[in-house]
Amino acid sequence: MRIVSWNLARNTTSRSNPSHERAWHFLAALDPDIALIQEAWPPVWASDRWTIVNAKTKYWGSAILAKPELALEPMDLERPTRWDKDGYLASGSIKLPDSRRLVLGSVHAPLMKSLTVEYLAGLDATAIKLPSYSTAFYYDVPYALFQERVRDLFIVGGDWNVSPELWDAHHRNSYEREFFERAAADGWVDCYRRFHDVEGQTWFRKNNRPYQMEHVFCDPKTADQIRSCEIEPFPAASLAVSDHAAVVLELEPI
Repeated sequence: MRIVSWNLARNTTSRSNPSHERAWHFLAALDPDIALIQEAWPPVWASDRWTIVNAKTKYWGSAILAKPELALEPMDLERPTRWDKDGYLASGSIKLPDSRRLVLGSVHAPLMKSLTVEYLAGLDATAIKLPSYSTAFYYDVPYALFQERVRDLFIVGGDWNVSPELWDAHHRNSYEREFFERAAADGWVDCYRRFHDVEGQTWFRKNNRPYQMEHVFCDPKTADQIRSCEIEPFPAASLAVSDHAAVVLELEPI
C-alpha cells in the first residue's frame, strides 16, 4: 500500500492553472492508495480515481484521497472547528479487514506569527503549548485536535510547518524539537525518522534553508507495517509545480 503526503502549493490552486493540473497528474502517476494533500483543489477527474474527503472550501484546502476499494468515509466529528470548516484539516477513516478503523488525517498548519482565538478551537493555549514556549503556535492546535480524534490506529500527516533540527539550529530561542519529543512521548511514531537519522528536505522555496516541514505520524502498530518512508523531491526541485516535496510511504497490505 502506498501513502503520499503532499502540499500542492496554494499559489497554483486555480482549477484552470496548468501548473496545478500538472501537480495533480504527478500525484496520479505516483498511484497512491491513500493521499493526504494540502493547499489543493481536486480537479473533476480526481473523483473518478479516488474517494475524496475534504471541506467545501472556495479556493483550496486539505483533503484525503483513497482508492474506492478502501471505502474511505469522512469522520463524524463531535466538535468540528474552524480548522475543519476552512479546510486546514481533513479527517476520515477506512475499515480494515478485522473491522477496526484506521483514522486518517491531512494537516496544514499555516506558518503564522500569532494564534488567533478562532483558530485556538476552544483549547487551552497553556495546556497545548510546548514546554519552552510561553504560548501555543499553530502546529499545536491540529496536534491537540487529532490527539482527541485518534483512539487506536491512525496515520496523520501533512504540512506541519515545523522543522525537527534546522529551524532550531538557525534561530535563537527556538525549541521546535520539542514538538517531536512530545509526539514520541505520546506514542506518535515519526515515519520518516523511523528510517532516517537526519532531517530531510521538503521545503524548496528559493533562498530558504532546506527544512523538512512535512511529517507523517502513525501509531506503533501501523509503524510496524511500514516498509519505507522517502521524500520525493522531483515535483518541487525539477518540475516546479509546488515548493513542497512529497513524502511517500510504502506499507504492507492492510
